[in-house]
Amino acid sequence: MSNIGDTFYRYEDVRYAPPLDEFDNVSGPGRVEVLLRTYLVTKTTPCGVWLDQEKFVNQKLRKQFAHSTKEAAHEAFLARKSRQRSILKAQLRYVEDAITLATKLAKKGL
Repeated sequence: MSNIGDTFYRYEDVRYAPPLDEFDNVSGPGRVEVLLRTYLVTKTTPCGVWLDQEKFVNQKLRKQFAHSTKEAAHEAFLARKSRQRSILKAQLRYVEDAITLATKLAKKGL
């Protein structure tokens, strides 16, 4: 169980826009960084903890906003990004199917 003053961790990805030149044209690629955010425990309950950002973490649940170890936070980050990737791949397949269907309809003159 966690105590007041303990640190919780959450990895997050942050995407930065590409830089602009003096004419406001894109000059190079944007970048992505993975940041480790830290939160202090301000209150404990039988079910979990309150963090300094007024966020409650129920430690009895499988999915949590932040974790008591960096390792658990890293695993949760990878799981979130893996799930995001699978969702985006499914959306891409849907879009590609819609484009294929629209192209077939256009060839039929509809």
